[in-house]
Amino acid sequence: MLKLGTRKKLPAKPGARKKRRITLAKRRFSIRAGGVRSVILRLKPRQARLVRTVPASRRVWVRAAIRGSKQRKAALIKVQHRAVKRR
Repeated sequence: MLKLGTRKKLPAKPGARKKRRITLAKRRFSIRAGGVRSVILRLKPRQARLVRTVPASRRVWVRAAIRGSKQRKAALIKVQHRAVKRR
C-alpha cells in the first residue's frame, strides 16, 4: 500500500480548530523482489482543491508499506518537497 499525505498538520475542514495530517491519496501495488515500479496516484477532487489552495499541503510524505515472502513487514517513508504536481 502506498500512501501520500501532508507533512504538516492542517485543519481537517476549512475554519476547523482541530488539525491533523491528511491522506491525499493511496493505492495498492505489487512488485517483484529486486524490481522497480512507478505508481500513479490520483487525487480526489476535494484533495486536489486542498493542494491547489493551501501551499502547506504541497509538502508531502510518501509511505510504502511492504512485506516480504515470509510476511515480514516494514515501512519506507520518503519526505518530498513539492512532490505534488499539476498536470
